[in-house]
Amino acid sequence: MYFKVEGTSVFGTASFNTSAFIDTHIGNSYITGVSGTSIHSIMGVYSDEKLLIDRLTEIRSQSIPAEAHLTYKHTAFGGVSAKTRTLRVKIGDHIDDRYGIAVTFTDGTGFYQ
Repeated sequence: MYFKVEGTSVFGTASFNTSAFIDTHIGNSYITGVSGTSIHSIMGVYSDEKLLIDRLTEIRSQSIPAEAHLTYKHTAFGGVSAKTRTLRVKIGDHIDDRYGIAVTFTDGTGFYQ
């Protein structure tokens, strides 16, 4: 399956594309790739963008999902403050006590489509 992971907050938006194989039976799900980052900063600039797959394959027996994330540093205009923001996707059998996909975004809302 292919889907877009997105996050939105008062500081901007971020997204990346994910491809994954989801096994709802006895096997493990896994992320097959991530690409296509997009970041839009509001009231500042971004730097140090990194897109990584943290865990390629779900470890179902230990309730550990497959996971990928996009991180970047958001600096407010004038260099007043800087904070690392993370858009994260988890795929597995034990997300909120059910099988599925979970998306989180620092100080905002994460979703997929």
